[in-house]
Amino acid sequence: MIQSLPIDWAEAQALLRKAKRWAIVVHEKPDGDALGSGAALTSWGRRLGKSVCWGGTDPFPAIYDFLHEKASYRRFPNALELFQPDTLIVCLDTSNQARSLAGMEERPREVPLLVIDHHRDNERYGDVNIVCPEASSTAELLWDLALKSDWEIDRDEALSLYTALTTDSGRFSFSSTTPYTHRMAAALLERGVEPQTANRIIYNNRSLAALNLWGKVFARTMSLSRGQALLSWIEQSDFSESGAAPEETEGLVNELMTVKNVSFAVLLTEERDLAHVRVSLRSSGDVAAGDLAARWGGGGHRQAAGCRLETSLKEAIAVVSREIEALHG
Repeated sequence: MIQSLPIDWAEAQALLRKAKRWAIVVHEKPDGDALGSGAALTSWGRRLGKSVCWGGTDPFPAIYDFLHEKASYRRFPNALELFQPDTLIVCLDTSNQARSLAGMEERPREVPLLVIDHHRDNERYGDVNIVCPEASSTAELLWDLALKSDWEIDRDEALSLYTALTTDSGRFSFSSTTPYTHRMAAALLERGVEPQTANRIIYNNRSLAALNLWGKVFARTMSLSRGQALLSWIEQSDFSESGAAPEETEGLVNELMTVKNVSFAVLLTEERDLAHVRVSLRSSGDVAAGDLAARWGGGGHRQAAGCRLETSLKEAIAVVSREIEALHG
């Protein structure tokens, strides 16, 4: 793996060894990479004799219920309860404190923070930072950490890492996918992951309600920039009408990219207060999703990024549509 930023593996390993308790925190609206990585690290910590808790600010998405550490995941109201003696806080797949837990900025100096992440806009807010934007996923970094630390990787942990790897690499289709990504996948198969079974439980687990919701989104999709971009949206009423849960929208924006000649896709999701809109961006062309998200206070990768707009859904559709048209000429 080519690394543009220095990584002090020895310091990270020292923090992990010294702490009696690991508090593992994943980002808001956790995805497959955050949850798969969190499950694997939680399992390793317990095997090493650590007291481990893990979780985040949002519920555990039902589509990842198969992960072996699902039952131990907790919702933390804030970070304050984690600030205990002999505790190491580990933030996974989280580029900044704002996407973590409320109150994280009040962390006492004597409570160390280790950040493990692959986002290019990571703010390096930890005492020690394992950050590599070239990695396809945070799972790749945890894989490196496990190998360098001589940790055993059992079948359950391998499935967790495989889930993280395949979901964040777009099923090995994003430009961040490298030969190293495939070598890691091969090693996980050697540790017991069965590709057919993994694909079924990771991707073929949607509810009929989710299918109905996705149908609504597809039916209202708009073509922009002479067919180079697509935009669609989810209204809050769509959830109640379809019966689908919010977490069942994961991967939906990627489907817009399957249309011929489309190199940019946007999915807008109206939030419950009707005054904010979540923006999911995907790109395979010259316009970087991460750059556009950054204009609105968000971030992510070149091909996959997101942000949050403080506006109505109607206005968000208008603003984002204009911006996409302008960027694509």
